[in-house]
Amino acid sequence: MVLTSPYRKPRLLPPTEHPRLMLREGDRERIEAGLSHPENRRAHELWQRVCKKDFCHFFDDIKAGKYSLMVCFMLEAKALDAWLTRDAAKARALIGVTVGILDRFSTDRRLNPMLCRYTGHLVFVSSLVYDWLYPHLTEEEKTHIIERCETLLASGMEMGYPPTRQRNTHSHAHETQLLRDMLGFSIAVYDERPDIYDFCAGRIFDDFVPFYRFSHSGGLSHQGAAYGSYRHCAALWCQLIFYAMCGERVFDKCVEEMADSYYYLTRADGESLRIGNDCNDDTGG
Repeated sequence: MVLTSPYRKPRLLPPTEHPRLMLREGDRERIEAGLSHPENRRAHELWQRVCKKDFCHFFDDIKAGKYSLMVCFMLEAKALDAWLTRDAAKARALIGVTVGILDRFSTDRRLNPMLCRYTGHLVFVSSLVYDWLYPHLTEEEKTHIIERCETLLASGMEMGYPPTRQRNTHSHAHETQLLRDMLGFSIAVYDERPDIYDFCAGRIFDDFVPFYRFSHSGGLSHQGAAYGSYRHCAALWCQLIFYAMCGERVFDKCVEEMADSYYYLTRADGESLRIGNDCNDDTGG
């Protein structure tokens, strides 16, 4: 499937190098130094613990095609470890595991009831494996991973694949399915399939960038403290992914600064003031 984009030609690709997802070769020294920084000690310990986990402990879920948050954490953590250590054996082993998980993952909603979010997260972490371990992939594996991810996206995304559905002003379109998952996938496979980036980034530039400049300029989300904060995280993911790739912000700084508003909306009892589309009034009764 080749995606023909109706959007204007996207911007913000690095002019001289393969676009990278979340990190670049020039970031290696900074990342290695950060791992030993005292402020990062707890995060480093957690990362090492995840790296030591064995996929065999989750084999029943993997075989059944179920989503596992820990398995996704493991794919990401082990991919970063293989990239940092330049360990070809670790890279090849992890690529094999990733292909197996993608092949087994099911789009049956009885197994994965939150299919859009589960599918998106698996595709995103698989894209990290693809990008960070790119030199260790065979041409056949590149083709297979791309085709399998496209199949899962077409079956599991509420926005559709290509992402043409849902509103530009609210709805699940403002969650991670485009702003993190499909965008991340499009960057990772850009060398092989630039059309995916053209479509995904094109919709972000045409629809989301101008809307966020307007809607976030007042420092308060129109989607409330519940949905607003969750969807704000997706906007921050998008901002971070583009910034890590090319050093530029696609959204105005108001998208980052709007995080302060959630503190201002917090009452003395820890609840949030009710505003906009809010799910905090459910008493569970």
